[in-house]
Amino acid sequence: MGKRICKLRRDAHLSQKQLGEKIGKSASTIGSYENDTAVPTLENAADTGGSASCFVGLSAVR
Repeated sequence: MGKRICKLRRDAHLSQKQLGEKIGKSASTIGSYENDTAVPTLENAADTGGSASCFVGLSAVR
């Protein structure tokens, strides 16, 4: 899952910090997701509101 998040983030031309700001997480949390040392929960995704789609397809946050 982490590689997919990283690829989608890069395809959207977002830094880890920028993505984190969009979904209310820190850049280090995004890095943890991308390195598979943490996994975003469905609850976390739901808390992000409209930005939750970035875990499904980051093209939605461009």
